[in-house]
This record gives sequence, structure tokens and C-alpha cells, in this order.
Amino acid sequence: REAFEAVGITPQNSFTLENLFRTQTQLAYSAGRWQANQDEAIQEVLWGYKYVTVGDDRVRPEHRGLDGVTATKDDPIWRRIWPPNGYSCRCSTIEVFEPRDVVRPPPVVEIGGKEYVPGPDKGFAYNPGQWFGSLASAG
Repeated sequence: REAFEAVGITPQNSFTLENLFRTQTQLAYSAGRWQANQDEAIQEVLWGYKYVTVGDDRVRPEHRGLDGVTATKDDPIWRRIWPPNGYSCRCSTIEVFEPRDVVRPPPVVEIGGKEYVPGPDKGFAYNPGQWFGSLASAG
């Protein structure tokens, strides 16, 4: 209890602990999915990915602008926008097994009269599966 209180996690703001737990769980899940998809058998049939949000009113505008982005599995965009793209991000990707039109994010999206640049939150512009995979292969 003292350790939690020392870092500001108290019953009045327990959301901090929940936020960290959700984000770390999503990072681990996302990294595991990426690594699993690197299997040779999956790579043979995998064409690419589609970025999706949960589609509700809590989706961040910057993430909403990424909804529907579709690209090949080796497109460099996945180095930058692979979810989670922020704390407690609920976005995901869907594996695509047949060729589709590539859909790029728009330069800006207007939501509620305000413009936003689609992309990850500060500090989240990386692919956790590639990052953690590079650590594992480095020894």
C-alpha cells in the first residue's frame, strides 16, 4: 500500500493503475500477435492488415483518422501505427488474406469543427512486435 501511495496510486485515483495495466496488456498482446504472424505458414497467405477502431464516441480523433487504413504486411506504415497507439488505446488491426486497395490515412481529419492529424499519441509511434522481436533476436 505504501508503494502505491508513494507513486500516487490511491483509491481516489485508482484509474492510473488500471490505465497502466490495460496499456501494458495491450502492448504484450499486440507484440505477440505481430510475432505470431511472422510464422512462415502465415506469411505465405497473409497479404496485409487493416487498422480498426472500436467505433464509439471515446475513440481519439487522431486514431479515428486511422480507421480503415489498409496496407500490405511489409508496408512501413506498420512500423509507426501498430496499436496500441496511446494509453488505454482500444484500436486493433485485422489480418487481410486477399489483396485489397491500399488505403492511406488522410493528412487531417475534421471532427467537431477541429482539425486533427491522424496518428499515434506521443511516445507510441512504433510497432511493439517489431521492437520486442528485435530485442529477442539481439540476444
